[in-house]
Amino acid sequence: MKKMLFISMLTCFLSCTGVQASIANSTSSSSQFDQIATNLSINEGQIKEIKAFKDKNNAAAGFTFHAGQNYKYYYATQKLEEI
Repeated sequence: MKKMLFISMLTCFLSCTGVQASIANSTSSSSQFDQIATNLSINEGQIKEIKAFKDKNNAAAGFTFHAGQNYKYYYATQKLEEI
């Protein structure tokens, strides 16, 4: 239930800000958050303050979030970095 709410909130955020997420398929979003949570040894509910960012061409490039520390995730490379 929390996962679906989280995904719904992210989808709403992205669409409300005019950002179109460049996600490979509709199930990728959930697996991205699963993978991020697993890599950080946290649960998905600990991922907060999600903010989309765009590349120089104004296309969706990824998002930043807070999970104890600040992180940046890139859609194209699936890279996660601490910021």
